[in-house]
Amino acid sequence: KKITAVEERKKSQAHRKVAKEIQAEKIKERNQQKKDTLEAVKQWKKRKGNDKRGGLNDDDDGELDSIVAGKRKHMGGDRDGANKKPRVNKVREAKNAKFGFGGKRRHAKSNTKDSTNDMSAFPGARKGKMKSQAVPKGAKRAGKAQRANHRNKNRR
Repeated sequence: KKITAVEERKKSQAHRKVAKEIQAEKIKERNQQKKDTLEAVKQWKKRKGNDKRGGLNDDDDGELDSIVAGKRKHMGGDRDGANKKPRVNKVREAKNAKFGFGGKRRHAKSNTKDSTNDMSAFPGARKGKMKSQAVPKGAKRAGKAQRANHRNKNRR
């Protein structure tokens, strides 16, 4: 019993040591990846600054996005099963073939850029006229103390 326990302990120690080395290697790799990405962003900024165009271009954004996306891809690529395709549910597929895909139900009425900018529901012609046709109001009501003074004057 004792011999097997000792062997088990040695085996687990060796396993722990290997795992620690692998972890350290992964951390080193991630740090290197981070360093490379930061350097690439710095180079991108320098190129953008040298152009002296002023303002952003969609092309520039795409280039920066590709730099950042490259970083993300490498970061998540270490995990096991990351490259596996999601499993297809055969029953769901058969029902979709028979009845058709039901479609996305939620958030159908959520605000979109087009719906937010659509002002057709509001009477735009009245906007300018509202200010010009403002009805002049009567004199403002006097304050409490002033009204009391006025009341006292009338009593004398």
